[in-house]
Amino acid sequence: MKPLELAVCQAKLVFPSQHLPYLTNLFAALQFPLPNQTNILEIADAAASFSLDGLPTGTVRLRTQLDLYREGDWRVSLLGSESQLCPAGTGLTLKPDPAFDNQLTLRLDAGMAFAIPANILSDSTGGALTAAACGFLSVPVHQSPFLGVDALGLALGSARLGGTKGITLTNVSLQLTGLTNLFSPSPTQPFRASLGGAVLAGPAGFGMSNAVFHFEGAPVPRFTVSELAVIQPGTLLGLATNLPMQLDEGRVRFLADDLPVPDLFAATNVALTVSGSVMLPSPQNPVLGSRV
Repeated sequence: MKPLELAVCQAKLVFPSQHLPYLTNLFAALQFPLPNQTNILEIADAAASFSLDGLPTGTVRLRTQLDLYREGDWRVSLLGSESQLCPAGTGLTLKPDPAFDNQLTLRLDAGMAFAIPANILSDSTGGALTAAACGFLSVPVHQSPFLGVDALGLALGSARLGGTKGITLTNVSLQLTGLTNLFSPSPTQPFRASLGGAVLAGPAGFGMSNAVFHFEGAPVPRFTVSELAVIQPGTLLGLATNLPMQLDEGRVRFLADDLPVPDLFAATNVALTVSGSVMLPSPQNPVLGSRV
């Protein structure tokens, strides 16, 4: 078990002429060990202030994921600021909030993740089904509390649905972010739906990476995608059947994935890669072989 450690990376002690000294620009981390895990609390807020004549202001949050319960693939966790879905992580903030006329506001951010074995829902081939949510509770002085949900996410490592002849899902994910902007999205405050993963049905499949629908107030959402893939172990789409090779996968990667759809597929913005095997003299009677 790692030891308890406190590290102060940066701090500024100010001596004003008419007030007591105060500490600001504080960046610090507390590492605390727990059974089978080590977690880090951090103060990383340039506006943080600790004075002797008033309430301290700033943010204290988890940096790393904290498992509240874990048994095999069953898990309940608090998410830290390293979470891609919940960058605010789980933490407590006390400071003036522009959303409430700069009143001193107590805000609790929380990210929760629940994981269950995938074989509970399907013929699992490995992995777990994870659901995560990020929300916050703001309590301004002299106003009613405000509760909001920022993001929801689902992730599945690998699972087979419908038996041996069904479909296989691999590294499938769905993320909904900016939920507070759902009914009034704008370019600066969008609502986004992100998809990723691969679906195999029989010998063939299709995959995508970082496919995002951007709802920004326009009648039609903007769509971006980083990569598309066609997967068919053995022979890709029946091509190259008479050649000493077997293509397993073809991928199209978009060099600039934020372009509008007509420009997204421009030849100068597309990188095509294939993978497979070369077998000589033929795939049916191989003597030498190599993967590419």
